[in-house]
Amino acid sequence: FERIGHHAVLITIPGSDETLRPCLYMSHQDVVPVVEGTEQDWTHPAFSGAVADSYIWGRGTLDIKEQVFGVLEAAEYLLARGRTFRRTAYLAFGDDEGVTLEFVLDEGGGKIESGAAFGAPDISIAQVDLMEKGYADLELTVHSVGGHSSRPYGGTSLAHLACAISDIVRSPFPVRLNPAMMGAFE
Repeated sequence: FERIGHHAVLITIPGSDETLRPCLYMSHQDVVPVVEGTEQDWTHPAFSGAVADSYIWGRGTLDIKEQVFGVLEAAEYLLARGRTFRRTAYLAFGDDEGVTLEFVLDEGGGKIESGAAFGAPDISIAQVDLMEKGYADLELTVHSVGGHSSRPYGGTSLAHLACAISDIVRSPFPVRLNPAMMGAFE
């Protein structure tokens, strides 16, 4: 058990086979602070955890806390019954240490809901997400000859930049389905 920084936690459960790459089960356990001066806008104090009207009232009470509890409960259940792991498992809540991993189980839909969208309206489901959306940062630089805003036609640097941004938006990356997603659809 390691505390990293102020609130992050990394728990390592050593595996018996060091030739296997480790796995990481992770989730965040933080809660976004309340904007100062808006405390009176809450039905119940934001961090009270008040139980009223059949609800638990509090900022962040649903935001992936069930995954933190689920991973810890599963690990505790197995370890309390003498189970061992072949592969080292990292349980990271709030951070990871940049280890090279075989797989990661991170937050998904985070709720139990009707299966109607999947053709099973009488069944409650918890979605298991198998991949993550992509992400990219781009930095665009444009150079052009000088000019004046009274004569913007003919391609100012702003017009060239706007065209480049428009081209990027009109050309998203192609969708790729990995074997895990194909298996889920099958």
